[in-house]
Amino acid sequence: MRVRAMMYQIGAIITVLLLVLVSSCGTEEQEVEKTPAVEQSPAEVMPGPDDFVEVETMPEMIYTESPVYPDSVKKDGITGEVWIKSLVDKQGSVQTAIVGKSSGTPALDEAALKAAYKCKFHPAMQDSQPVAVWVTYKVEFTLDEK
Repeated sequence: MRVRAMMYQIGAIITVLLLVLVSSCGTEEQEVEKTPAVEQSPAEVMPGPDDFVEVETMPEMIYTESPVYPDSVKKDGITGEVWIKSLVDKQGSVQTAIVGKSSGTPALDEAALKAAYKCKFHPAMQDSQPVAVWVTYKVEFTLDEK
């Protein structure tokens, strides 16, 4: 009887570990170097990438940094599009950027992420106050010389 109870406990522990492992795998999002966070009051919590934040006005990109097309990838004729998720703070700066959907080429994803941190925005507004929110946008890598 004691052995059976132990087996059930071990089975339960293994099930929990597998659930934790499965829930942490399979995401395409990746994060690169974070810029230093703006000082926040202890009560102020930045939203997560999937958190809903009610706003009256979404952030507006006022400066777009063009990503550097990696020479090795460009030379091989590789193109693609990367969907970037950026956390835009109350000052309009990007605090964190992640890949929402990969191009399938790590060098393109990395180039898009590096450029994301240099973009500037008019911040989102709610009740006439700036608020931090996540924005998602597409970065395209094409071989056109336009």
